[in-house]
Amino acid sequence: MRKLYVVLSLVFLLFSCAKEAQEVNYITISSKGDPIELKHDEEILSSADRDNVRMAESIFGHKGSSKCASTSLVSHIFQGGEFDWIKVERGYMETVQSSPREYLFCNPNSILGSFNHATTSIIQSLKETENLISYTDYIFPKIELRVAPLISEVQRRQSGNTYYDKREFLVNNAFYTNYPMTNRKHKYLMTFLPQGKTAFGVPFSGVMLWNIPFVPSHEYGHHIFSQLFKNESLVKGHACFNTVIAEEELKPADSAKVVRSLNEAFADVIGQLSHNKKENFKGVNCFEKIRDIHSSSYADGEQKKLTSRFLQKFLNPSYKVYTSCNQTLHPRIHHFGATLARGIYKLIEHLPIEQKMEALFSWVEQMGKAIQAHHPPKYSLKVALELLLDNVYDKSNMDKRVCAQFNKYFPVFATNKCL
Repeated sequence: MRKLYVVLSLVFLLFSCAKEAQEVNYITISSKGDPIELKHDEEILSSADRDNVRMAESIFGHKGSSKCASTSLVSHIFQGGEFDWIKVERGYMETVQSSPREYLFCNPNSILGSFNHATTSIIQSLKETENLISYTDYIFPKIELRVAPLISEVQRRQSGNTYYDKREFLVNNAFYTNYPMTNRKHKYLMTFLPQGKTAFGVPFSGVMLWNIPFVPSHEYGHHIFSQLFKNESLVKGHACFNTVIAEEELKPADSAKVVRSLNEAFADVIGQLSHNKKENFKGVNCFEKIRDIHSSSYADGEQKKLTSRFLQKFLNPSYKVYTSCNQTLHPRIHHFGATLARGIYKLIEHLPIEQKMEALFSWVEQMGKAIQAHHPPKYSLKVALELLLDNVYDKSNMDKRVCAQFNKYFPVFATNKCL
């Protein structure tokens, strides 16, 4: 099969789905491991295979659904395929080793553990997000969806006169990218990597990310944020659902990192509003309290409030030994974003759904115009949250309780605006 070569953007040089910092002793859910490959329905032949998959998924209570669904948010869906990402000087070169299969129709009797079943679970989740967007007048460009591709990160090494490849599969993640690649029909891509076994076993209590409705909606939230924010210097690139501490997250924060955290927070809120569940991650280790917007604290008991202490640990991270994925990781955009997300959600909680969406979308548009890459990070965050307060206060008919909520969840920027 002819190989297709594409030089990817430099942004993948810092692909946080795959990078782990060397200077931090951090036991985490790795995004590299041995993939658990999905099969197409016709490949799952034996009843034993079907029974094993049903048992594994029923134990954890996340089964997805075999009912057909459709959504206008997606243009093309591709299942499987094999890709090499070869590290080169200015990024990665993608080699298509095996072409994916395009998903053209839904099989209502798809088998648990198959590509079609995973695809249907994702589509059903996105349908709920499509319904959420329908409360607004906004129309966003369609995205392309990749389901469980096998992606190998390849690093060319030299030992004397011998060259060899270090090859590692990317697993246990989902991500959104918003820049064009010539081997794709469209600019915007959502990818769900396969589940995989790491040195610590199979993560997330064995639950597949596509079977958690919150996750596809969260990833689409990044697409909305990107379209509304518009400032490509701050939002162009990728956004992963689960990252490890990457080297850049240990450096002092800049405005770009603040915007990435706000992006994560906004996506969390979209995930919550799409499904309106009280417990999005019940029984899912590493996510149950950390990423659940209704949880007032992290798994280690730290409160989800933007105090000066919490902010300082984000802005100027220091070396720390982490021994559990359930610890609060202040420098990490997903953890910092979870604190922001809870405050944002509590601020808009009282509004009718139409006004919630209007306030959120208007807020992101205004942020994109107000925040610049050269701004100090604390200033950028303060501007962002003050714009949020202005939008919600306006939609609330100047209800003073809005400021009380703002001061409760964002005390480092406490305001007397409502006095």
